[in-house]
Amino acid sequence: MVEYSSSDKYLKQIKAKDIIRYLKTHDWKEIPTRSNTTKYKSPSPISDNGTYLELLVPLNEKYKDYSHVIELIIENISIFEARSFEEALSQILILADRLKTGILEARKGMIPLNQGISLYKGLQDLIIYSACSEFERIPAKRYPRKLGDAIKYAETSLLGQSELGSYVANIYLPLPRPALEYPWNTNIEPFPRKVVLRILRGLEDLASSVNENSSDPIVDNYEKGLNSNMCDALINIIDVGMGNEVVVKSILEPVYSFPDGILTEFILNPSNKYYLAEARDILMENAPIEEEGVFYGYPEILKHPQEKAKGTIKLKCINIVPKRTVTITMELNPSDYQRVIEAHRSDRDIKIKGVLER
Repeated sequence: MVEYSSSDKYLKQIKAKDIIRYLKTHDWKEIPTRSNTTKYKSPSPISDNGTYLELLVPLNEKYKDYSHVIELIIENISIFEARSFEEALSQILILADRLKTGILEARKGMIPLNQGISLYKGLQDLIIYSACSEFERIPAKRYPRKLGDAIKYAETSLLGQSELGSYVANIYLPLPRPALEYPWNTNIEPFPRKVVLRILRGLEDLASSVNENSSDPIVDNYEKGLNSNMCDALINIIDVGMGNEVVVKSILEPVYSFPDGILTEFILNPSNKYYLAEARDILMENAPIEEEGVFYGYPEILKHPQEKAKGTIKLKCINIVPKRTVTITMELNPSDYQRVIEAHRSDRDIKIKGVLER
């Protein structure tokens, strides 16, 4: 999280165009003024007598006090929007929804390295499997497979800074910037917002399960809330807390509208695992057992990325569907990739073992 300081490097990254775009997309009205500044009026009054908040944005970034003026502008925006200075600054830098997870009572704000890695892995899985359900046709599946599109989407998320006082993980889910000439588009939920809302609805169902002492709210609402894999991800996140409470909070970018009454902050504790595990098992009933298969074929269309971290191949197999050639795409580590290159040069088939995913 960015610190509140006029010398902060993040504050220095803010350009006049960033402030202006933010104000315009948040319904602030431009007021004509002199050429080296531009003035904006708040979307609604700040007092009962109809007084509006007005912000004067300098257009010349070489002014000596430019950074100080920008700091005051962001401070006024945060007060008007009733959120912290840090949140407003972060949203001006990048338009995104944020998932914020904190472990309460973390000793000196720290946790063991493996636990920290597991926390981010749990958050990543939560995002991936929420995205899986959003990619699926309605009704969403109880036990979605890890779709390639969902994995690629999760890779667009950004890792934010932690905070002092407790261990906090910040994940930013970037949103598309609405076109200023089509303001009505902000009523349409972009895909990242759908992913976050599914997570929040699922957490609300978990809270209802705790209150009702039954996993039914989770199971009954899987089409719009938690699927079995998301239940597993939450169990893993709770385990990272090592018996401490874990806070999950979302800060939704207000430029896009969201449902009235949506809860954005939840506290998870070890007792929640019972309802998540029970719901997961029920949702997993009749799930197909995925068995590893062995496939033979000729590798084609080899592609090696510049960083040489892995390689992509397409394997043409003839023994999956009778009388049909099926192409399997896979990414390999450097060692296996080199072995495939050698087979390709020698005009030899290769054998692979794994579970096919569409």
